[in-house]
Amino acid sequence: MVSAKYSSPSETQGTRLMLVTEVALGRSKPTTKSDTTITDPPVGFESYHGVKATTETPSDFKDDEYAVYHVNQQRLRYIIEFTLPADKPKLPLALPASPMVQTPAAPVTVPMDASIDDMDCTETTTTPAAKAGLFSGGEMIPLRAVHVRARVVDLAVAVTLWQCFQNNSSQPIECRYVFPLDDNSVVVGFEALINGKRVVGRVREKKQARTEYREAIEAGHGAYLLEQESPSALSLSVGSLPVGAVCVIRVEIVAELATEGDELVWSLPGSVAPWEEESMLRAKRQAMTGTVAVAGARFGVESSLRVSVQMPTPLRRVECTTHRVRKKETECNAVVELARDQALDGRGFRLSILLAEVHAPRMWVEQGQPGEPQGCMVTFYPEFECDKSDDFECVIMIDASHSMKGQAFNDAQRVAMMVLKRFPVDAFFNVVLFGKGWKELFPSAVRATEENRLNAANFIKSASPTLGSSELSQPLFASSCMASPRGGLQNVVVLSDGHLLQPEQVIHVSQLASRRSLRLFTCGVGPVANRHMLRNVARHGGGMFEMFDPSAKSKWTDKVEAMLDCFGQPSLADVRVDWQVFSEEKREAMVQAPQLLPSLFHGQRQVVYGMVDDCRMATLRASADGTELSTVVSTYDMAVTTGRMLHQLGAKAIIRDWEEGVLHARRTQHEVEKRTRKAAIIDLSVKYSIVTQFTSFIAVEERKPGEVISENPNVDDLVMENDVDCLPYMAWVEPLRDVAHEEKQAEPLRDTKGLMGDNEFHLDDDVYDELFVDDSCALDCSFRADSVEMDSDDDDNDKDMKYRFMKKGGGGGDNWNEDEECDDECEADGFLGGEWDDDMLAKLVPDPESAQAHMSYLGERLDA
Repeated sequence: MVSAKYSSPSETQGTRLMLVTEVALGRSKPTTKSDTTITDPPVGFESYHGVKATTETPSDFKDDEYAVYHVNQQRLRYIIEFTLPADKPKLPLALPASPMVQTPAAPVTVPMDASIDDMDCTETTTTPAAKAGLFSGGEMIPLRAVHVRARVVDLAVAVTLWQCFQNNSSQPIECRYVFPLDDNSVVVGFEALINGKRVVGRVREKKQARTEYREAIEAGHGAYLLEQESPSALSLSVGSLPVGAVCVIRVEIVAELATEGDELVWSLPGSVAPWEEESMLRAKRQAMTGTVAVAGARFGVESSLRVSVQMPTPLRRVECTTHRVRKKETECNAVVELARDQALDGRGFRLSILLAEVHAPRMWVEQGQPGEPQGCMVTFYPEFECDKSDDFECVIMIDASHSMKGQAFNDAQRVAMMVLKRFPVDAFFNVVLFGKGWKELFPSAVRATEENRLNAANFIKSASPTLGSSELSQPLFASSCMASPRGGLQNVVVLSDGHLLQPEQVIHVSQLASRRSLRLFTCGVGPVANRHMLRNVARHGGGMFEMFDPSAKSKWTDKVEAMLDCFGQPSLADVRVDWQVFSEEKREAMVQAPQLLPSLFHGQRQVVYGMVDDCRMATLRASADGTELSTVVSTYDMAVTTGRMLHQLGAKAIIRDWEEGVLHARRTQHEVEKRTRKAAIIDLSVKYSIVTQFTSFIAVEERKPGEVISENPNVDDLVMENDVDCLPYMAWVEPLRDVAHEEKQAEPLRDTKGLMGDNEFHLDDDVYDELFVDDSCALDCSFRADSVEMDSDDDDNDKDMKYRFMKKGGGGGDNWNEDEECDDECEADGFLGGEWDDDMLAKLVPDPESAQAHMSYLGERLDA
């Protein structure tokens, strides 16, 4: 290949790169003189042709060369990494030897009178998520009850889950239990209650656990095998479940709370990706007992969830975005419970916590058992002054694979539009759809002008998830090879459900991209997003991860703006933690996870675990733009706790670092370290009862011949024994409103033009006088486009809905009236649930009946 001789090996890897492009030459003007000052083709031509020198034709060009001057005349087709026989590559090729074919984008017609704000991304096809539960032959066994109890302490949560099932078939069966797991969680305990017995699981090496399970079934005993076959799902094999038997499964989980902006978030997933569930259900661990489908009527499912929250600093807000809940709250503690009309379902459960001291660094030390080192968890929120620039480059990569069909792709389109609309005019951007191959809108990044953003909006709107499998490594590698000609910050935003092919290859390419100064941001979308994978990609790519939960769309704007804020700012590099240990022997025995810390942005949380004795202080050190920064965090002896939660989280972090982290800067040394530590990782899992890719829980129930089935312990009694209510002396505060019902009632008011303007309208004092039949009281309120909210100038008491009564002419807008005389007067005058003036309503909305109904509904809520 003639072009190969113009390439040279790279200094870092020793390999060569070549771009293969499609070029529209048009009419070419031949020339034999080389002139590097030309910036445009000659008049009447679209390109230049440098004619190759021959004996008859002298020329400055040794080969035929062509030059084009506009980006719309070229399109990238391949990026080839290769070596010549004389080259000495220092590393293996970054990508497998397969063609990196880019599928040409279909032409998009852009209506010139359109606007980005007019774009509406909708998708009618949905892919149902798989339900969690106990399965036999692929059919779900009747579920009798689900109970969840959780304790949130500082940045960690301990969860106990009970699920009660019954076998209604006519023969003993083997069943499969599928349970979703959040990527920040680790299973640390398991037991089964059946036939009046409590069978406690033990952690064993996976191969040994499967052998014990099979042998127990062959011997006529009951057996239970719990395995984590993917980071987002568990599977449990229930061997030889007797006819009519009731089986109660108890699972203990510990987790590190995630962060979303300034909030701490605990999520309990409710569904598993269908393809993961199908794979788990097909697995067969024994051949003695048949697997049959269980028929019969479904039980009405009883469910409950209660969470206690205990924080070292005051709470500002505790809220659930998936369910209506009732609460108890003090300054630093809270208890949250599902309302009586709520139940756990495929939505899962999501609790967000906002603290008064959001970014306060802290250190948590837990004393270990005799012979164990103490566990430490340090949390840093590095804050530093940095120059932010709008002159950055960003590539939006949207997953258009088949797994994205339905809500996931619809949400990805919406998030992409939100990012697109907020680009500053000095930024450069491009949009890429990826699957089996990829499509890009522009040949290279273009300035974020109104016209270019409008083209991108149409490109996003017309896209569909039809590109086959999800292969991110190739378009990501292509982007990492394209250095910015302006030398500014380069960013890639990946919008995906996280179910990517070749995950190890994706992680490797993410690391390569990070070394080439490309930051990788990931956004999770869809009800079954693989958060674990997306978080891992962002960590290795030097960026950050955000989950765009459909149940919390009100927070999407803040997440997008926080991400855009990071695009234009430098990140902290050379991040490390110095543990204050006075003994050299203890320093050498110390274990830290993650061992190599990723880059951080301003205000971004970093949690580091350490297994180290006699440590009460740690220092985070890093550099930004050549300036050294440090943050110190400490604790004291009286604050040291006892238990195993922190040790188990620390052990999980060490294991995760082994599985996915970077053990050494050089890849070959990383692989050596990984193989050397495998046996120690298995021992660590067994020691702290942790399920990993190498270990499983096994429980064996010994049965005697002719054993009679007895009743299981009452599930309610089991739950009461593990009550988490830390405020038993307080009464519950019931939820004030039904959000779904209010949204429906508010619908007639939303589309009323000329009433609310763009967002809202307020009723002034004159309107009060005409609106209410009873003129002794007035309701101060405002109606917003997306919800009904009551005004309050008191920021400390700002909530979604606030009601206040004021005696006419008394008090003020800032004063909440707690006068019983006023309340009695309002009720006596017929205000609560009373009639509204139809003439006044006619002035407010074209449909008085709808408004009358809405006002009456508000009156009913006040009465309640």
